[in-house]
Amino acid sequence: AMKYDPRVTTPFESKDLLPFQTSAIARKLDKIHEVLLKRADEQLYYRLQDLGIPPQTYGIRWIRLLFGREFHLPSVLQLWDALFAEGTSLALMDYVFITMLMQIRETLL
Repeated sequence: AMKYDPRVTTPFESKDLLPFQTSAIARKLDKIHEVLLKRADEQLYYRLQDLGIPPQTYGIRWIRLLFGREFHLPSVLQLWDALFAEGTSLALMDYVFITMLMQIRETLL
């Protein structure tokens, strides 16, 4: 599992480069899944593990498009304002990601 580093200052920066993962987005998704989701909702974390659903399955679209396909344009613009107001790390995106999973939690369980 990847270690969470709060000192990360860019959206996809990591000091722990796993040799089998070259994508910064994949590393970020693993951190969100392995650290944040596990901490926020351990039952959902293990359910996704049991189903064999890696975070890349749903998360690449969310991250690459900054949730642009998940909401109507006015909501997307508000979300982007909040994401970019936090600085270049886009750390808030990680928590939006977890919140999105929590919204569909019952369906996933």
